[in-house]
Amino acid sequence: MAEDWRGVVSGVAYSLIFDRDLDDAVVERVTGVLLRQPLYRLEREEQYQALLQAVESGADLASPIAEQHSGEDIRDFLRRVLARMDTLRPWSNPPYLRLDGHRFPEEFSGAREIARIAMDRNHIGARIGWWDTVQQDGREWDVLLLRLASGDEVALVVAAGAAGPVGLRHADPGRPVRSVLKAFCAATGFTRREVRPNGLAALLWSLG
Repeated sequence: MAEDWRGVVSGVAYSLIFDRDLDDAVVERVTGVLLRQPLYRLEREEQYQALLQAVESGADLASPIAEQHSGEDIRDFLRRVLARMDTLRPWSNPPYLRLDGHRFPEEFSGAREIARIAMDRNHIGARIGWWDTVQQDGREWDVLLLRLASGDEVALVVAAGAAGPVGLRHADPGRPVRSVLKAFCAATGFTRREVRPNGLAALLWSLG
């Protein structure tokens, strides 16, 4: 289809809903997210070409998702994102990969919650990824399933549509919780203050 780029632009607009100013820090954040987890399971180059097509299309890029920004503001922002993507070539392996959340019900059925994230689901989604909605035990959950550079696979989980609290689950009981949380923070950019371990792990976490 001639305008397949519209879905990609909408995905980017979603990540801007909390940003009043599209400054260099926002360019850096959005570029990082796009390179770590391309929208709609696209290849990173396919996503780049879609954004390029949008910029060159002449179409109005204004979006009701991020209505505080004009179409020209978004076009200029996308130009800057594309330029930043170019400076980062060749694109290295990302610090984390977003996995298909529909693996969650089976592979994380017995996974323990090791921490909670002190941020609502919309802020988390805008920051590191887009949620999948899945069913488990007769309930619907919004899930962000990630594979960290450390090899750990973690799931951010919240009741479907709820703001929070957002739980962080890990399926390997033999892996120290502190090691998982360190790997999670290193990969995603969350701070120690934003990640709140459960149980005895909280004491070790507070010690650094």
